[in-house]
Amino acid sequence: MPKLLLSTLACVAFAGSSFAANEVVALDIQEIINSEKPCTIQVTVTNPDGSTGTRYGDGGNTSLIGCGEFMDFYMNDLRERGYTFDSETDVVLIWG
Repeated sequence: MPKLLLSTLACVAFAGSSFAANEVVALDIQEIINSEKPCTIQVTVTNPDGSTGTRYGDGGNTSLIGCGEFMDFYMNDLRERGYTFDSETDVVLIWG
């Protein structure tokens, strides 16, 4: 009898745990976008002397929008200093 009781409890506990995994989590997208996280921009460049390399820009802790603005600033700064790159394939925004 005790074995049957323990087996029954184990089955009920196992079945109940499967329902807990189906919990819906509501995310506030504005809260995520506006939260401040580390911002780094990685750019694969052709240096002014013709060699290639990778440059990193540290945007500090900022929102996702702020990180995007820093990326634009950093890419313009690199271009002004003579670096060339394809902004669609050579630039990586790392936020978080």
